[in-house]
Amino acid sequence: MVTIGVDAAALFLCWLLVSAGLHKIPAANRDYYRGVINDYGFERLARIHGFARLLGAMEITLGVLLVIPAFRGFAGGLAAVLFTGYFVLIARQLLAGKRLMDCGCSGPLKQSQLSAALLWRNGILILLAGLCSFASVGSLLMSQALALILVLAFMMSLVYLCVEQLTVNAQNLTKLSR
Repeated sequence: MVTIGVDAAALFLCWLLVSAGLHKIPAANRDYYRGVINDYGFERLARIHGFARLLGAMEITLGVLLVIPAFRGFAGGLAAVLFTGYFVLIARQLLAGKRLMDCGCSGPLKQSQLSAALLWRNGILILLAGLCSFASVGSLLMSQALALILVLAFMMSLVYLCVEQLTVNAQNLTKLSR
């Protein structure tokens, strides 16, 4: 049963990382991500041509490697490090009082602001990636449990999207009430 959960977590994280990485690739989003990287305090990195694309390519690669059992442990560990880095960056900005800053989490169309909810979300992502890194032996992705794994990964994706949208809606309601 643990393997089913690990496979579902790996598929969910694959979806999340690939979709996040794909947002960073188009030239149309280059200025948006340069601004986000700059807002996080990395002015030099923001000026490097193609840095956001490189970050996106890394996220896509990690996502794909998570669903390959032979690489899952390695990719899960790197994904946990990546999510921890995002956690620390968000926490640093929140401690500095930058709550109105766009987190850059959902691409240029979402405009999700920094919040404690993002820290909780990233904490859960760190745990899921860690689970993938430690429980990488064996995979049921090509077995009879595939339907259950797909349903679980789909449900994780739906919960993630619902919580993300509820967070953005709450932020927008707070803005309207001012």
